[in-house]
Amino acid sequence: MNTINLLTYNVGNATIRGATIDIIYKPFQYDTISTSLEYADSYYDSFKVQVPTAVFFPGSIGCPTTHVGDETVANCAGYQVARVPRYTGTFGYEHDFPVPGDALIAVAGSGKFASREWVATDFIPAENVAGYVTFDLSVTYVPSNNRYNVGAFVRNIGDRAYYTGGFEQPFVAGLFAANIAPPRTFGVRGSVKFGGK
Repeated sequence: MNTINLLTYNVGNATIRGATIDIIYKPFQYDTISTSLEYADSYYDSFKVQVPTAVFFPGSIGCPTTHVGDETVANCAGYQVARVPRYTGTFGYEHDFPVPGDALIAVAGSGKFASREWVATDFIPAENVAGYVTFDLSVTYVPSNNRYNVGAFVRNIGDRAYYTGGFEQPFVAGLFAANIAPPRTFGVRGSVKFGGK
């Protein structure tokens, strides 16, 4: 009886070089500006996948392939490390509005971005996804004793669809089933502190 074997290989060595900058700035008492930027130059030093040629699907892997005996060997060395964009970052601004009773209403806007990346390690074209930018907004009421807070939020205001991962269908070469980040979401939230001061 013929069977299909789904093989899993660990990658070899990889190199990631980069830098991260985090900045928090308070220009005024009730204003906070924050940002973080990251640069990552990443690539696989060694990454080979060996599959018996009899069950190898042409087009199922985007790396250069060669035939060694009765096996097909794909060499993915030099490709960018999966799920490591070259550029990522966050940015945010919060303003606190004083209200009667020494309470605050905090209004915060934030965003995040990432550049183009591979989201899986087959390196087929569908797995090389475009960068994205998303924005969030929240409004929170904080009383003077800070024992509780309540607020509302909207995430992914622009309803931006972007991929976070996925896998190639095992029986259809080149067909990629992607994981998509949540769409625009909104709601209310709150928290309560128990005990202590």
